[in-house]
Parts: sequence; C-alpha cells; structure tokens
Amino acid sequence: MRGLKKNDPYFDPSAPWKEGRKRAVNPINHVNKSNPYYSYIMDTLEHPFTPRTYLKKELAQLYAPHLHPETALKKLHRWLRLNPELHRRLYNGREGRNDQFFSKRQVLLIIEYLGEP
Repeated sequence: MRGLKKNDPYFDPSAPWKEGRKRAVNPINHVNKSNPYYSYIMDTLEHPFTPRTYLKKELAQLYAPHLHPETALKKLHRWLRLNPELHRRLYNGREGRNDQFFSKRQVLLIIEYLGEP
C-alpha cells in the first residue's frame, strides 16, 4: 500500500496514527467530490434509505461512499460472494448476475443480510 501524502484525498492531519499505518479517516467526511454520484450520495446520507431498484454501482457507493465506484462495486461483490446463502438467494430469481441493476427484491435481500447502507 502506498503512503499518504498531503495532497491525497484521504489525508487527515488531525487523525491519530501510528508509524507505518494509514491515518484514520472518517469516510463520510471524505467522499470524493469528483465522484459522479457525489450529490446523490450526500443527499442519501441525509435522508433515510428507501428500498427500490438501484444501479449496482449506486448501491455499492451507498455502502462504501469513500471508494471509487468501481472499487466499491468490487467490494460489494466480494461481500456477496462471502455469503453463499445470500448469493444463492440473490440470483435464484429472474435477475441475472450480469444485470446492471439490483431489483427491489435483491436490494431487500442485501439489506436483510448486510443491513442498511
């Protein structure tokens, strides 16, 4: 892993840290403003979560707003694969693995296993 520099978006000089480790950062305060979903993420953080059809990237960003959309999606997929029961139930219906959206049914299943974002 690379070290943090002062121009790094995750650099927080006030956060406690130990030599050789990254500084602790509150991800909510450090959502990357260049993220295409930035305004949506910030609005969602201020309002309660409503289960509906979500783009996979969109839902992943709600679970990991401090990450790039692609990275957040990979992380969400990793969480889904680590739970075989959830993975089986997610893709047991009409929805396919390669769809760009999570249906409302799938979103409700994810909330049941992972909690609300």
